[in-house]
Amino acid sequence: MEKLGIDPKLLIAQFLNFALFFILFKKFLAKPFARFIDEEKQKEKEKEKAYSKSKSLEEELQKKESEMKISLKKESDKLLTEAKSEAELLRKNLIEEAQKEAASIQTKAKREMEKEKDEIIQEAKERISNVSIHIVNKALEEVLDERMKKEITKAIISHSEKKGLSV
Repeated sequence: MEKLGIDPKLLIAQFLNFALFFILFKKFLAKPFARFIDEEKQKEKEKEKAYSKSKSLEEELQKKESEMKISLKKESDKLLTEAKSEAELLRKNLIEEAQKEAASIQTKAKREMEKEKDEIIQEAKERISNVSIHIVNKALEEVLDERMKKEITKAIISHSEKKGLSV
């Protein structure tokens, strides 16, 4: 074998090394690795069970959610209908109040306009009488003496007081 380049001592040493490696590998690496793989398989099975359980729970939750949506939709429709009717009633009440207030304002404005009209007429009468007296005084100032002026003024004043005019 030496001609082939194989050394029997080296071959035996390599065989012993391999056997030793195999025994150590089997005892210290293969068994823990096999346990690790078994544990991983077990964990995977548990994950699958948990996944299927979560799927069923999710489906159940989706059913409950759809039922809740339906009930919420019905209730919101009911509340919306109630709110619309209340809003309509409130709108009618506000319109009635606004109409009453508008009528009150119109009545008050008419009274104020009548009062202002009376005041303007009274003021116009007073101005007319003052202007009339002034015109008469100017016109008669040159023609009448002092005594006649006083008598005429008294007569005009008493006549205007009888008619309700103030001088």
